Amino acid sequence: MKKKISFIVVAILLISIKILIKNKGIGDEKEPEEIIQQILEENHDTIDEFFEMYPKSLRWIQFSCFDFTKDGCMEIIFSKEHVETDSTIISYNYVYDCHGNKLLEFLAGDISDIGIFHDEDDNVFYVESKLHVAAHDDITLYEEIAASENMEITISFAEWDMRDGKQRNDNQKEAYFVFDSFTEDEEQYIWEQGMKGILEILNKKEAKGTYEKITQYVSNLKRFEKREVELWGSMYDWEKGMEFIEQ
Repeated sequence: MKKKISFIVVAILLISIKILIKNKGIGDEKEPEEIIQQILEENHDTIDEFFEMYPKSLRWIQFSCFDFTKDGCMEIIFSKEHVETDSTIISYNYVYDCHGNKLLEFLAGDISDIGIFHDEDDNVFYVESKLHVAAHDDITLYEEIAASENMEITISFAEWDMRDGKQRNDNQKEAYFVFDSFTEDEEQYIWEQGMKGILEILNKKEAKGTYEKITQYVSNLKRFEKREVELWGSMYDWEKGMEFIEQ
């Protein structure tokens, strides 16, 4: 009965999505509602498992869009988001093109808060995620997406700042760490384990990055316009469907 209700809700949801994104420029090769339907159908069981894993108030499905291919055709971002460590939001993000093909997967903080910078010369996207772990405990994750035919994402840097306000204002280096040169195994573990994986990797990894390196890196990012994804709506359960954001 639950499955039957959920598929009825999906049909209603798709009509609403079609109206909402009619003029979003999401390509005409495949209708947007077809892509959304494909995403929901392909991930129906994993969405159920995701909903059962966390309390309702601490997890949700997010749909948003961003033009990663720079062809004027918005890609659809399907995100599974949940709250960890009391305040940190982690998102598992799946990017689909206007043909319904999955292009990319990446881990981030709250998808609504990430900053995206595009270097048009090298055709690289830089993704900045700020993760507030606890009081005086913040991690900033920097990832790079090579916007080639086979889009790949790598972790370039992670900043771990455990300084109090005075230490930060005084620019003290104690309790401040920079990590770089992540291996494929480390990146895979972080993808699989989320915030738990980030903390485990950073706790055992040597902080070989330097303040000078990360300062130069961030300075390079600031040369490009900071952009955010365009949010469409959230879903907390199948029965209530999507809660749309007013445009």
